[in-house]
Amino acid sequence: MSPTASPLSARGDRPTPAAALTAVPSTAAAVRDLERVLDVFRTVNRSAKDVVSDSRLQQLE
Repeated sequence: MSPTASPLSARGDRPTPAAALTAVPSTAAAVRDLERVLDVFRTVNRSAKDVVSDSRLQQLE
């Protein structure tokens, strides 16, 4: 077995890394706030393209 190979389980699968078993942290408050601001820009973009153009909205996203 090469030094970089990982051992196989009894079924022949690679074991699941411990990192994959950890819980995903909740979204940070700042990220949720930014998503709310982007939602406002998306709403404005739908009704008034001269205020927030498609390309500007893409930059903001």
